[in-house]
Amino acid sequence: MDATVAHANSPNSGWFCCCPYRKEESTMIIENRKTALSYWVTVGAVMAAIGVAMGAFGAHGLQSFIDRIAETDPELAARRLDNWKTAAMYQMLHSIGLVLIGIAASRDKNVWFTIAGWTMTIGILVFSGLLYLLVLTEVRILGAIVPIGGVSMIVSWLALAVGAVQGPTETNSSGP
Repeated sequence: MDATVAHANSPNSGWFCCCPYRKEESTMIIENRKTALSYWVTVGAVMAAIGVAMGAFGAHGLQSFIDRIAETDPELAARRLDNWKTAAMYQMLHSIGLVLIGIAASRDKNVWFTIAGWTMTIGILVFSGLLYLLVLTEVRILGAIVPIGGVSMIVSWLALAVGAVQGPTETNSSGP
């Protein structure tokens, strides 16, 4: 009996698309894809929920804070409100990006999708998070750090593009 047939007839193997495979390997690949999907989709969904809350706070709860600033410096108040809106918008857009990364990572295991997920998460935290803090505190040094988050966001989209073009690079690694 040849090796393929013997392998296909062993108790730990089966047929998938007319090709023999080992059940434990295929199960591990499926589980890794589910893990990548659920991980990045979960992170994206949580970030989106926080983004909605921050946007709502900016539209309603932040108004009295901004009004007090506007009494003495209307331009500063307008800038702060614009910064808050920018932070919330970028957080929402990149949260959707994280969901897309989860979907892409569930299709093809590729290190570039992992890089994209982490750099996008870091970008959201640094860019949006520090903009929120800048609005609330006016600690000027935060304004110098915010662009690092923007660069991280750009890197994440480029990593997603590379991963999409490159296709699968790993078939059996664990984790997102």
